Amino acid sequence: MFMLIPAAFGHGASFGATAVSVSRDDPREVWVLTDGWGLAHTTDGGDAWEWLCEESLGGQDLYGVLATGPGAAVVATRTGLRTVGADCGAALQPGPPADTFFPVVTAYGAGWLGLGIAEEAGGVWACDLDGCAATDLMAPGLFPKSALADGARAWVTVVYVDSLASELWRSDDGVSWTRVHEWPDGDTDPRILRADGDRLLVWRRTRSEADTPELLVSDDGGATFASTLATGWYTDSTPGLLALDGALLLGSAQGARTWRSEDDGGTWAEVSGDVPAVRCGDTVGGVGYACGDHLQDGFDLSQTTDGHTWLPIACLEEALPADCATGTCDPLLSAWQLAGSYGGGECDTIITPPEGVEDAPACGCGAGTADSAAALGVLVGLARLRRRARAHGARKT
Repeated sequence: MFMLIPAAFGHGASFGATAVSVSRDDPREVWVLTDGWGLAHTTDGGDAWEWLCEESLGGQDLYGVLATGPGAAVVATRTGLRTVGADCGAALQPGPPADTFFPVVTAYGAGWLGLGIAEEAGGVWACDLDGCAATDLMAPGLFPKSALADGARAWVTVVYVDSLASELWRSDDGVSWTRVHEWPDGDTDPRILRADGDRLLVWRRTRSEADTPELLVSDDGGATFASTLATGWYTDSTPGLLALDGALLLGSAQGARTWRSEDDGGTWAEVSGDVPAVRCGDTVGGVGYACGDHLQDGFDLSQTTDGHTWLPIACLEEALPADCATGTCDPLLSAWQLAGSYGGGECDTIITPPEGVEDAPACGCGAGTADSAAALGVLVGLARLRRRARAHGARKT
């Protein structure tokens, strides 16, 4: 795997992938957003990567990405929804007011839904290649939080800025919306993670320590909810959820925890030592792609067909330009090595291959032999146990 990184050095020292979208036209084409480093793109399944839209899109304030066709995607940013392609014009989609903040974009029908908030109103825009139009779900002080579509039906969660009350809305046409559930207490930040008919999974994270985050399940389209998993505090504001081969994986980069369900979210078992912390994910053609946290897991993006065996396909440790191997590219090399102190750059030398395993990658990165792939789960588990212990120690202080 080769990734062009020179322009990314100015973005910061974070390394986790925050959003991933795989093209439905060609599963070898993958788009990834990263913490502070911008947009990465591959057309060969991860063998070669490139940074895109450095000048027009930048690396900061990018919140979601959606593959929209061969060589094309739309990115949700703080200053609007922007379409990108090989020429990286990052054109602003017309329709919403200037400088509308779009934290969410999701596929819907032949287009997509953009959740945005502007100076006078926030809500949901229905979009396609021609632009975006406001739907019926628009109101002053409305902050949309999450969106997901299941066929013709779409779901969103929103929060009112003044009262912090939260709501779940449903639409059958992407334009007209019906409120189906309320959380009026002002201490709930709900994010919808899965919709399958009337069965919904919603992540509920409180804004104080009065209660712990939990996963809610509904079998009546959101009219009522029950708790199906209480996770504790070391979880993300929006955990990733990956549906694959009859199983669900719910993951959190914070605390490095992952849970697996074999009954569509009814019951869960923690599998944190065996699989990466699924920060976000996408599934196409029976292959799942999961965002990880580069800090200790050793990779940013990995793929799986069964949720048990994982192959990393994007790792910034392997992104050094060829000249850097001979030390002829300073100060780039110095900057990259400095980033290693924050969890990136060089491999985590604390992690070593298990005894008896040959050719295992030193940090769990890159496509290797069958032995190295088998060793990946062990390496990841050791790294995550160390980070989890550190996280709990920091929490107590």
